Amino acid sequence: MSNIAKTTIGLMFLTLISKVLGFFRELCLGSVYGASAFTDAYIISQNIPIVIFTSVAMALGTSYIPLFCDIREKSGDKEAIKFSNNLINIVVIFCSLLAIVCMIFTEPIVKIFAMGFEGETLKLAVEFTRILIIGIIFIGVNDVLMPFLQINQNYAVPGMLGIPYNIVIIISIFASPKFGYKVLIYGTLLAILSKVLFQIPFAKKKGYKYKAYVNVKDKNIKKLLLLVAPVFVGVAVNQVNGLVDKTLASTLVEG
Repeated sequence: MSNIAKTTIGLMFLTLISKVLGFFRELCLGSVYGASAFTDAYIISQNIPIVIFTSVAMALGTSYIPLFCDIREKSGDKEAIKFSNNLINIVVIFCSLLAIVCMIFTEPIVKIFAMGFEGETLKLAVEFTRILIIGIIFIGVNDVLMPFLQINQNYAVPGMLGIPYNIVIIISIFASPKFGYKVLIYGTLLAILSKVLFQIPFAKKKGYKYKAYVNVKDKNIKKLLLLVAPVFVGVAVNQVNGLVDKTLASTLVEG
């Protein structure tokens, strides 16, 4: 069997495990909290960071791959890693500012995502979102590290990211009734961070070394922004579809 076939089968197996764990996570949430206002608020607050930044992050990741390869071919690994660090640092700064804005205007943002939420459900959703919105920072970093590993022919680790993510949330679900509902919220934030932490050792093995370097005027960043725009439009469609579904669902009964 060829290496490509082995890699493909292995990736399929890891993805299957991740999906099964994701399904089990939803079963656990339903088992502990049922179809309640808490569950509705949690699901919406969990999806807001994903919808807000995942489209941008995925577009960045897709556009990053050809640019990284081009820089490495022309200028070597050192310059390619320098570009990666610059991109990660710019993403962290941008996401931090975006998170602060979202924390200030949390209630209007929640109302956009769930126009039917009122009373206690709205209050819970706003509280949860203010915590989970920090996750956009980790989503941004994750979607740069993931293509970096793929460029360096490590497809297994990106395929495994859902495993630690789902395990952390499942543990948080069962711990929250005993230690308080915020354990689930902070556990979900930790689960998003776990994707980044899980990739770092493998990225280092592939030559990645972090440096605090920021240059927004870098020509490669400008090239990246030009590539991101058309990719973003395509990726954003699915996120908008999901947003419409959840907004309409929020006008129905609890659960």
